[in-house]
Amino acid sequence: MKFKLFIISITFLIVSCGGGGGGSSSAPIQETSNSNTSASASSSSSSTSNTSNSNDSSSTSSAAVSSNADTTTNYFDVTTPQNDTLIIDGKAINVIGGKAVDGYIDGAKVFIDENFNLKFDDGEIWGVTDASGSFLMNGTVQRLLSMNLIEQKSSGTNPTYDYKVDGSTSTQAQAEDFFACLKKRPLVAQVPVGAIDSTQGIVEQEYEMILPSIEGFWNEISGEGGSDPDYSSIIISPFSNFLSKAVVDGIESVNLQGDLSLSEGCSSKGLLVEQAVRSYVNQALSRIQNNFGIDYREFLRDFVAQSTNEIITEENATLIATWLPLLTALKYEIGKQTKEEIGDDVVPVISIEDEVADKFLANEDVEEIDLNFYFRYQTEPNSLGWYFIQNVDSLGSKLVKTQVDGTSNTGNLKPFKCADGSGSCLIDKLDLNGVLNSAEEHSERINFLNESGVEGHEGKTIVILKENRSYYRDELGRTYSNTNGVGQMGASYEDLRRKCARETFIQVYDRTNETRWNDIEIMREIQRGYQDNTAVLDCAEYQGRIQGRLFFGHKAKTENASGLKEGVNVVWWSFSGGDLDILENEIKDPYEEKDTLDPKPLLDEMDSFPQAFRELDEMRVKLSTSTDISNVQIQLLTRGADSQYVGNYYNFQLNVQESNDTYEERTDTNLLVGSQLTGQAARDAMFNALKESTFFSFDDYAGTSAP
Repeated sequence: MKFKLFIISITFLIVSCGGGGGGSSSAPIQETSNSNTSASASSSSSSTSNTSNSNDSSSTSSAAVSSNADTTTNYFDVTTPQNDTLIIDGKAINVIGGKAVDGYIDGAKVFIDENFNLKFDDGEIWGVTDASGSFLMNGTVQRLLSMNLIEQKSSGTNPTYDYKVDGSTSTQAQAEDFFACLKKRPLVAQVPVGAIDSTQGIVEQEYEMILPSIEGFWNEISGEGGSDPDYSSIIISPFSNFLSKAVVDGIESVNLQGDLSLSEGCSSKGLLVEQAVRSYVNQALSRIQNNFGIDYREFLRDFVAQSTNEIITEENATLIATWLPLLTALKYEIGKQTKEEIGDDVVPVISIEDEVADKFLANEDVEEIDLNFYFRYQTEPNSLGWYFIQNVDSLGSKLVKTQVDGTSNTGNLKPFKCADGSGSCLIDKLDLNGVLNSAEEHSERINFLNESGVEGHEGKTIVILKENRSYYRDELGRTYSNTNGVGQMGASYEDLRRKCARETFIQVYDRTNETRWNDIEIMREIQRGYQDNTAVLDCAEYQGRIQGRLFFGHKAKTENASGLKEGVNVVWWSFSGGDLDILENEIKDPYEEKDTLDPKPLLDEMDSFPQAFRELDEMRVKLSTSTDISNVQIQLLTRGADSQYVGNYYNFQLNVQESNDTYEERTDTNLLVGSQLTGQAARDAMFNALKESTFFSFDDYAGTSAP
């Protein structure tokens, strides 16, 4: 017994300067079950398959890309797809395709973003628009073959295929589930240099457009309940890009650790992203409906043929479209720069912010676009199981257009604030460094992880990261706006100072303490790098004073009788180049060692390092061998329920010469209590302070007498 493979027959219309109009009711994108969608698709396919003919070239191929399209220098690899026809039970079936209703872009590449990374991946289903704006999808057969759902039964000009297990519905159901999944994925249109815009002519700057899942529109375009011919096509236009922010927010909210693989796109992981994206898109549609009275159908209607809305117009679409090449150029320039550094394709997700979209919808002049974006990248593990995840988050820079010779547009980045205090400091490089230097808050972080743990350190949480940052704070550490939840809002714009930071952290959390003190949590950290206030315009070129820090943090697990938690910090500082020469196994740059990264020798060494007050003599021996570290700081302090310092704290400084040891008692506002003590008097005072504490008075930490 053979089963007919159902088809998805979709009409797509690519519009560079137009959107939709009309409509009166609001209907957010709704979830439908696979069984319902499959039945719908199968119903629509039956009529289509009956009219399909293996000799009907119009139903199985898309027109060639315009000869003007640049396929060598632009970012988009656009080639003409081959016929992609399934022959099952002797019937030629276009698995995913459509017909032209009206068209504007000739030579655009449109793909279904199966795994929600908003970039084209090998294996994703795609097509190229012809002169009418329509296209058929390419790669469907190959995708089903790669998924082992169908097999080729004959060869030749029109090969036939059948489900992998003849006589079973198992692979048929899987194929139906797969196509139901595709209907819930975004569509991305890439318009290359050389494509033809029927209104504007030859495209001179490449750009992208995004349309979220078409799930909620399915019945309207499949013929079931959608008899209105105005709903016979899906419009991908500059207006549909207003929903791209919702798509991006939905993807980011799931907090993916790197891109989903293609096989994960329609898995349970992909479902989580799908649900999040749908929620954000529905919120965006509701906001637009409430604020502007624009129904979601108006983003889909061909307004050139039937315009019923004063906002969704060709003029407004043209204005929006002038910004898209700048956003696209920045996106792919960052991708190229990142590829040079890590050797793989990593493309940031950049979208139009809601506030900017609202200005367009309100027919207001848009002179600048807020530029917020992120991207994630994950590597494969090395031989010891270590891999890294790169995260880039940027907030607060702006993209502006400037006239060049009064004839054409180019883009500049407008910094959140001129770091050198000048009135104007536009940045003409649309790349990652340009964004770093123009953002209010910019972070490039690489986290190293190992799922299997480290031998001998199984009970510990190990964090290894490298971070480059540029950010603005006032003297109290407050931010001007709520940037990623970092800092405290309330700073005035005038008081903000720019900081450049470049640091590496290796942190080890040992909360079990089976090997040492049961009532004390221990955190060990190696920090190397700098955080400097600076007036330089280019943070990427700035080289701050590198310092190193070996830190042992001891914190009581419970509260004392006063409801406070005690802690002791032991800190070794190096300011001469940041080298911690007291360590034999320091990892200075985990990224440089990424292929062979093995922190075990360092972790072993840190475990054996002296860190209790009774070990002052051992600390002093190590200190005497160092040329980079001049002293060791030991602090006893208390914190309240809000983790803020409470009451007085005690500070002891260990020096190479015993007579130079110092002790101070200070208030929580850093006022000195009494006088500074030195030598043996300092050691006695710190010993007594520890013995009076609740959690650090025991002999194994404080000792039985002052050293």
